Amino acid sequence: MARGGFPGMGGMNMNNLVKQAQKMQKQMAAMQEELNEKTLEMTSGGGAVKVVISGKKEIKELKINPDVVDPDDVEMLEDLILSAVNEAIRQADEMYNNAMGKLTGGMGMGGMFYTGLYNFDPMDEKMGSENWDWFPFPSLEDAVGRTNTVVGASDLFIVSSQSEHPEVAVDFLKFLTSKENQTRLPAETWLTPVVEGSSTQDNSSAKELDFIEYVANESNGFSEYLDTATDARVCDVLLENSQLLYDGKAPEEIMKEVQQIAKTVREEG
Repeated sequence: MARGGFPGMGGMNMNNLVKQAQKMQKQMAAMQEELNEKTLEMTSGGGAVKVVISGKKEIKELKINPDVVDPDDVEMLEDLILSAVNEAIRQADEMYNNAMGKLTGGMGMGGMFYTGLYNFDPMDEKMGSENWDWFPFPSLEDAVGRTNTVVGASDLFIVSSQSEHPEVAVDFLKFLTSKENQTRLPAETWLTPVVEGSSTQDNSSAKELDFIEYVANESNGFSEYLDTATDARVCDVLLENSQLLYDGKAPEEIMKEVQQIAKTVREEG
């Protein structure tokens, strides 16, 4: 495994990828602003109805030829208006998609998404192992905090001190975590063994073994999932805005909304 780069991506440096993504984000924000100022004109009924729409899909102008206004046939006029408006919206979407496609098409970056080991088998089945690869979540060299923390370490087995039969619970956990049973997990479930040596070439793919090795050797700790450690109301605002960040929404605006909902949660106790 290449260190200091992304496995399966030619050793691409993490900082370079982050800078590339940041550059794209700025370009997309500028493109979005430019598209918002553009207008499109659509007509229906041979020019009887005209609609002018902006790149933001706001109707700027609607004109109707008085000659087509028939009090006895309102439905025809309604159809003409709907036809012009729907076509205007479709054209605005097409303009946006074409512009963004030209911007991102030359970046040399394939589709990416955040996932975990549980998705490796389904991706192999749907895409073919040779058509995808994984890499650690990128971080900057001068980033503060722990950059190699594994996310999602919140699933634990606990034997209650109030249990009437704690010894039975402990025996069951010993049975569940025995190497024999842990070795069966990858082949029979989507779960990852927790006992060292339980993942082998017989029950795991090369990518899964590569991933497990990376976590074992490179991780420096564990953290809970965001939606486990954070109030759901705060988490919802943060996650919804994370996608809007790539659509050009300012980070400062996002954090202001997160702080506002966090304040509300604190005040409500």
